[in-house]
Amino acid sequence: MTKFDDCVLISDIPGSGKSSTLREIYLKLLGVNPTVWHAFVDLKEHLKELQEDFDNFSQFFVVKILKLSGLDLLFFLELYKDEKVRIFLDGFDEISPVCKENCIKLMKLFESNQIWLTTRTHLECELKKKLETEAFELKPLNKEKQVEFLCEFWKHAGNYSKNSQDFATKIVEQLEKLVGSWWDSENLIGLPLQLRMLGEICGNNQINSDILSGNLKFIEIYRKFVDCKLEILVKEKGKLGEEANKLSSLNSANF
Repeated sequence: MTKFDDCVLISDIPGSGKSSTLREIYLKLLGVNPTVWHAFVDLKEHLKELQEDFDNFSQFFVVKILKLSGLDLLFFLELYKDEKVRIFLDGFDEISPVCKENCIKLMKLFESNQIWLTTRTHLECELKKKLETEAFELKPLNKEKQVEFLCEFWKHAGNYSKNSQDFATKIVEQLEKLVGSWWDSENLIGLPLQLRMLGEICGNNQINSDILSGNLKFIEIYRKFVDCKLEILVKEKGKLGEEANKLSSLNSANF
């Protein structure tokens, strides 16, 4: 492997699909070559371990992060020596400064095997310099892919009908008209997270009626977007605790 091959950095803005893309790549590569060990690690799930000091890669990462033991541990170490290990690290930007430093140290100890890493753009320059690599960005979805995404989302949710294709096209066209004059609509609704939220809020009958009639108001979309973001933050990130109720109350008061 070249130095560039040793570390693949995916850097992009929030909602661009970094985590989903990384997991999809992981799952695809998982079935390509069974003689290579693949491991997917959500970094924010290992904050406690990443605050610890360490000098030995195998003792720390393999035992404390992957939690391998017995034959699995021996098999991993053999593949590691043969440079047949790929580690996928997701969410570098979501961990603390101490954890970040230890994570970088960890990656530098991971010699001659391959690491895939996701982060937001504000940390891109630092990681490129410290890891001696380049960064890949994800392109926003174009109009055709936006319509396709919405239709697939509704199919998965059990809300797809014979009119869904036309309805999705209408949504995209209406939003292009709303934001096209002052914002790049592809960067706004071409992000998977935004499209997912759009697919969710379009289950509202009033929203649907406004879209079809051409009377869609951007403030209503924004309010629904904020509601969806709060729900994702509370349910999927799971880190807010009692602050979640305060944020929900504040959001309700503002709208």
